[in-house]
Amino acid sequence: MIHEVYELLGHSDKDDPLAWVALEPSSHDLRTPQIWTVTGVYVHPRYRSRGYGLGRALMRLVLHDADEADAELWVVPTPEPGRAEDLGRFYADLGFRDRGAYWIRPARSSAVLEGA
Repeated sequence: MIHEVYELLGHSDKDDPLAWVALEPSSHDLRTPQIWTVTGVYVHPRYRSRGYGLGRALMRLVLHDADEADAELWVVPTPEPGRAEDLGRFYADLGFRDRGAYWIRPARSSAVLEGA
């Protein structure tokens, strides 16, 4: 079940979004922090790796909303062949930590506690 889709609309071949990010909520338990799972990040092939920063801009919106909700973000990256290193840098630059099979960006309150 998809919880939220962030889209960047513009001109493409079929009026499809130029980029989107999809999120899925975790089961909410008041004893555990809220976790949002990024289930997909897409940028139209014509606009990938061209310096436009479409995926990064959408992910920053997601990060802002996650901070507002004090939610932890999880990503299970699915890189295209030969792009795993680029994808790793993308998530690391956005503050995610590599945990092997997935990347995590702690909730704002957790990050503050870790820095104390």
